[in-house]
Amino acid sequence: MGLPAFTMMNVFMCILIAMGLTLTIYSFVLAESVSACNVNAQNALRGLLTLGVILFTIPATLFLFKCSTPQFEDSKLGIAFVVFLLALGITTMGLVATIHKECENARKSTPFLLGLSILITIASIAYLGLKVYKLVKPDFKPGPIDADGSPLNSPTSSDQSGSSNSPLSLYGG
Repeated sequence: MGLPAFTMMNVFMCILIAMGLTLTIYSFVLAESVSACNVNAQNALRGLLTLGVILFTIPATLFLFKCSTPQFEDSKLGIAFVVFLLALGITTMGLVATIHKECENARKSTPFLLGLSILITIASIAYLGLKVYKLVKPDFKPGPIDADGSPLNSPTSSDQSGSSNSPLSLYGG
């Protein structure tokens, strides 16, 4: 059984597996200090645990069952997956901010978790940006193209001077 092909999606998923595992572990670490806080902080911690498990299991499942092929990476489903992870990163930031605001006992650990959720969001945005960049590479050549895809030469002034179809000929040019 060979190693999976090295793709950007594989690297991205490995990073998300590590981040999801870290969020899950920190959720258990924070559980004791948040238990004395109000219901909003406790619910935010439950949500954080859920998101940590999601961020760990979905990429791990895709990675283990070799769904992270280059075809998946370039498909609409692959892009939707990254957009979903971006939404999870933004939600994680909100949950960590709620825990930080509502529970004074947990404020020692929340800056790390906030940084991690910002990292998840930035990683998703960076991956999406890289995909968009690959779609519109600098190879783009504006202007009309021939049937074979090569750019047409722009008309020169010598081509226009003797032509009666030239826009300049309408104005005596």
